[in-house]
Amino acid sequence: MSVSKISLSTDVLVAGGGLSGVCCAVAAARAGSKVVLLQDRPMLGGNASSEIRMHIVGADGHMTRSKELEVEAREGGIIEEIRLETAVRNPQRCAEVFDLILWEICPQTVFRFAARPGKTPPTIARLRFSVTEGDVPFRPSRTFYIVENAWDLIPTLQRLVQEAEHPGAYARWKIKSEICLLSAKVFEGTHRRETGQTVFNDEIREKISLLSLSDPAARIQPEELARQLGFSPDYFTRLFRRSYGIPPKTWLLKQRLRHAAAMLREPGVRVSEVAEAHGYADLYLFSRQFRKEFGLSPTEWRQARRATDFV
Repeated sequence: MSVSKISLSTDVLVAGGGLSGVCCAVAAARAGSKVVLLQDRPMLGGNASSEIRMHIVGADGHMTRSKELEVEAREGGIIEEIRLETAVRNPQRCAEVFDLILWEICPQTVFRFAARPGKTPPTIARLRFSVTEGDVPFRPSRTFYIVENAWDLIPTLQRLVQEAEHPGAYARWKIKSEICLLSAKVFEGTHRRETGQTVFNDEIREKISLLSLSDPAARIQPEELARQLGFSPDYFTRLFRRSYGIPPKTWLLKQRLRHAAAMLREPGVRVSEVAEAHGYADLYLFSRQFRKEFGLSPTEWRQARRATDFV
């Protein structure tokens, strides 16, 4: 095994990316020092990260609730800043979103994000690839890519995981092709979002998303969507195709199935209950359409989500 050596010059070296290390590194950087933060894990936060998922305590009076004037005693500074950011931008308390908040609060991170209000926590996919072109490591232009409506990527991710865990014939070529397909979808979606190459603006797209899942069992139709948004049905369909690349009826079906897939993650919910909640009187039809969308039956999907750890 070859070991590479890198020499770095810095004013402050912080060993360990727990909350204490993050606060130390951020404070030193804000004071104008050049800082190197060493961390051997893919996320920051230590016990508060998505690996352990402990809540932040800090130096506060949480064990002295009954004492006067100590009820609100808690640590301020950068710890309080992190807690307030988390309260506002991560209302679902999703552990993976907390990881990204810590990455963002560190200096020179190039992205911002906020979790949208709702009952279902956002899904974060963390992927790490080692790619070389000849003997030269390939480095993308950025570290993070944020993709909206990333459900279309899940079948590709599922095939990648299955092929890596149970390699068959030509596995290396299959994995390469799936990575190329995944990368193309990510780069295309990011480019379209950043250059504004859509027809519907963000406000209309947000309304479409909310209306499509306001009552999944009711199965809202494209004509009703057009009426509520103030478009004629034909004009709405043309704009929708330009914005999303598929007909509105197909998109609405995908939305229902994605919502059903998220509901299948909840423990104790039966497949028949999920189907009924999304307007399916025929369980066989629900299973057939689900398999066509995700490549797995609802039961297989639930088992695969529990067994894999790519999301």
